[in-house]
Amino acid sequence: MFLADFPVPDGVRLIPFQASHRHAIKLTAFEAHSMATLEQTGQASAMFEIQAASPSFTGVVDGRVVACGGATHCYPGVAEMWLLADECLYSFAIRRKFWATFPRVIEALAQEMGLVRAQCVVLSSFHTSVKMMERLYFKKEGLLRKASPTHKDLFVMARLFE
Repeated sequence: MFLADFPVPDGVRLIPFQASHRHAIKLTAFEAHSMATLEQTGQASAMFEIQAASPSFTGVVDGRVVACGGATHCYPGVAEMWLLADECLYSFAIRRKFWATFPRVIEALAQEMGLVRAQCVVLSSFHTSVKMMERLYFKKEGLLRKASPTHKDLFVMARLFE
């Protein structure tokens, strides 16, 4: 598994994701609203159970769950990446510790899954997330208009691996 012996900075732990971990995360207002929409339709539980069965992780910084993420195969060599982030990740100190690990997490996921392509969707108006994905070598490929659970626009972003 990609988390075995994974090097992380002091105070950071990566543990296998479990669907219940999502309840430990304090979501931003937009993410909370989106999650509530998914919960109302009954899609959230099924979605997280599928993600827990795929290569996934929970990030813990100084004892606090700060993110859950992973990748789900779409096709051989292609995966949809996902990340559910606690609002504390937008504070500098926590963000610096966790994001120092994240590029290696993506590389390890890609290697374990034999990926040639990883893709994700990012809220187009959430510039912090868009910039973070660009720093991880993801490129915008298109705009999905009114495609989020709350009918906001999303960017499709992807990274190709050699």
